[in-house]
Amino acid sequence: MSAPRSGLGTDPPVSARRTDAGAPLPPNLPSTRRVLVAVAASLAAIFLVAGVISSVAGLPEIAWDVRPGWIVLSFGLFFGAQLSHAELWRRVLRDAGGRVGPLPAQSIFAASLLTRYVPTQILMVVTRVGMSERESVPRSVALTSIVYEFALVVGTSIALSLGFLFSLERLEGSPLRFALLLAPVAILALLHPWVIDLLSNRLAPRLGARSAHRTIPVGRLLLYVAGYAASFAIFGLATAAFAHGIRPLDELTFSVLTAYAVAYASSVLAFLVPGGLGAREAAMASALTTAMPFSVALAAAIGVRVVQTVVELVTAGGTAWLVRRSRRGG
Repeated sequence: MSAPRSGLGTDPPVSARRTDAGAPLPPNLPSTRRVLVAVAASLAAIFLVAGVISSVAGLPEIAWDVRPGWIVLSFGLFFGAQLSHAELWRRVLRDAGGRVGPLPAQSIFAASLLTRYVPTQILMVVTRVGMSERESVPRSVALTSIVYEFALVVGTSIALSLGFLFSLERLEGSPLRFALLLAPVAILALLHPWVIDLLSNRLAPRLGARSAHRTIPVGRLLLYVAGYAASFAIFGLATAAFAHGIRPLDELTFSVLTAYAVAYASSVLAFLVPGGLGAREAAMASALTTAMPFSVALAAAIGVRVVQTVVELVTAGGTAWLVRRSRRGG
């Protein structure tokens, strides 16, 4: 493996448009692959729509106090948070040895997010690796970037979730509260280059690739942890804005700001459920109950799911259109 590059501001040189095996990629996708992409997109759309409909159907009857301005602000914050996650992934991909422009990276990230609504979420990995390969990124490098991203996002969300647990009064003085201090050790262990290399080397052959990525040093990974923590803070503010938009919050607590991170960590634990549907809403509602009644918190959690789904659909469609437009020369 080659040595990692220093600094986040420079990209590695662009390689020729080739696969891991060295064979040139065709200029267009084969017809069979186009059919598979269309089928995958259709499945993702079906599961996504079904999930949103089931969530909306479960909304409790509450006394609404809707404030449209706050809901609009929530949409804007969710857009910003998603764009930041996509840019962080692009930089992780770059440090792992691949290069994708900012706009194509946004399109790849947004499109792959939609496929996570298919059970087991494996289609999300396949979609992102396949779309990255069309941008001249070797499959093993793209796969490694996803492994890094998963460890970083999950580790950061769990760390913030632990902060939420520490803030609970019911755990004050409990031995469990101190046992939670051991969790960050496990999180840092997940980010160790040896662990990442092992996972990448095991998974790459399953995609018909050879391992050819760069190892990202732990020091740089900690910078990414800070970046993901900031993005989760934006997600938290977006969640708080939406909740305040349907019923005024009693106060903006740390639990409210970490509600999205808690929900994200819970959805990862329920990885067999498409997009963590149900598990994520329950966790978010529990965190929001520190500032509002449970029925309102549940409604807010379901509403956040709908808002984020709309943001993902708009982002995926918008970035795909912009990429096609830019490649046609304006």
